Order: sequence, then C-alpha cells, then structure tokens
Amino acid sequence: SGKTYLAVRNTAAKSVAERVNAEPEPARELVETCAFLPLALRIAAANLVGLPEQTIAGYLAELRAGDQLGGLAVAGEPEVAVQVAFDASYRRLAPGTRRLFRLLGSVPGPEVSVQTGAAVAEIPAETAARLLDELVNANLVEPRGLGRVGLHDLLRRYAREREEQEDSPAERAAA
Repeated sequence: SGKTYLAVRNTAAKSVAERVNAEPEPARELVETCAFLPLALRIAAANLVGLPEQTIAGYLAELRAGDQLGGLAVAGEPEVAVQVAFDASYRRLAPGTRRLFRLLGSVPGPEVSVQTGAAVAEIPAETAARLLDELVNANLVEPRGLGRVGLHDLLRRYAREREEQEDSPAERAAA
C-alpha cells in the first residue's frame, strides 16, 4: 500500500541521513566522486540503503577501487545506472561532437579551452566552440568560464571508455 511504501522510504531516508551525519567527510567525498550528479547520488544512496552494515567510507573505497561507472548502478536494475544516462546523452550527439567528447577524455587538466578542443580534434576554433556548446547542452561537460569547459573525473572516464570502444589504436595514438 501507499502508506507502507512511504514508511519504508522515510526510514531509508532517515538511515542515510544518520549515516551522513556520522561520516560527514566520506559523505562529502562521495558527493564529489558522484560528480554532484543527482542520479549518481540517488544510486549511491540506494546502494547504501541496501547495504546497512557498509560504512560510507567503505562504500567510497570500493567505488574508487573498482569500475566507478559500473559501480554507480542499482543491482538487478540495469536501466538504473549512471552509464545508461551518459549513453543516452552521448547517443543524441552528432558524430563530430561525439568525437570531440572522446578526445577531451585524454586531455590532461581540469579544463579545456576552445583552442585546445580545436587542436586535438583538428578543427577550426569556431567549430570547436559550437561543438563544446553542444556538449554543455548535453550535460557531458560543464562551462568553466568564457571559452572553457571542464570534465568531471566520472565523465572523463566515460569519454575514455567511449574512445577505447569506438576509435582505432591509430586514431587514439594520433590524438
């Protein structure tokens, strides 16, 4: 019934809140590891609710040590995963925009300028600016000031995975 569902949900929310209060620093680090993405945070919280004996610090250590993209999924529900959301955004992009995104995964540093995007993709700066805007609109990169974007580590990993799956070794070496 609806009342039972709400009671279970409220108990789970209380459990997560108590755990966050008990481990504020690991909870903050988990939020950062989840790239501040609401879906990733909901999945992490659901996983923690399902593991009542697991500490946030322990869950965070396991997440960091393993496949973060794969780890931010709800067991038994493959459609509830961060990677599924990233895939949906990525598939909507035009091939040239996808290529730039994949290339950005290999660029060192927290930010990328329009000029850097143009250089790695070997395209004009005007085209790079337009494609970076498309990536911002798809929520795959975030604006970091005029002519600059950034990739969170989670999205950088995703970009690298896409590059490994879609680009030949020669293309990866050239980039």
